[in-house]
Amino acid sequence: MAQRKIAVIAGASGLIGKHLLEQLLASPEYVRVISIGRRKPALQDEKLEPVISGFSDLKKFSFWTETNEVFCCIGTTMKKAGSKEAFRKVDYEIPVRLAEAAALADARFHLVSSIGASAESTNFYLRTKGETEAFLRSAGLRSVHIYRPSLLLGKREEFRFGERLGIVLYGAFSWLMLGPLRKYRGIQAAKVASAMLYFSLRKAETGFFVHENSELSDVS
Repeated sequence: MAQRKIAVIAGASGLIGKHLLEQLLASPEYVRVISIGRRKPALQDEKLEPVISGFSDLKKFSFWTETNEVFCCIGTTMKKAGSKEAFRKVDYEIPVRLAEAAALADARFHLVSSIGASAESTNFYLRTKGETEAFLRSAGLRSVHIYRPSLLLGKREEFRFGERLGIVLYGAFSWLMLGPLRKYRGIQAAKVASAMLYFSLRKAETGFFVHENSELSDVS
């Protein structure tokens, strides 16, 4: 018998999030998918329940008591955020609020982080990602899955010059990424989403799990 799971997803308009939303809706194991964001997803589906929220008071929603899996695909750039403070509000504060709400439901938590994330990093972006991961370790969640992709490949709605340049360079030099460099290979956003769906459907383990880029690439 197929599982009958309820998912909450934040960041469904992003590169990974839009693929994950499509896959959740197509999965027979998921009977209800709640998308939280500042605007409705472009997709329409009988299983999809859009919730418009600024993420300031997530605990007020009643669906947390029924939720099995929470997927946080939220992320921005320094250029788009405009300041370190604004960036941190998106990449740290929103995942923290989602995790606190997920703990109410004893739901498993899935976070898109980044390769190289570390709370001790001198790089502000990677340090913020690492601090978010560190919070999740102590958030009282039964099960946490962290996904650390490298350069994301796929078509974004917004133009990111640095990322586009990285994709061009990756296309030219990807054949050199062998052995220890394999973990830095670019990865299709749809592949990351597939890995997230895969781990959400596995037997519910208890603990803190980190999935590095090379592992995400190997998930079939």
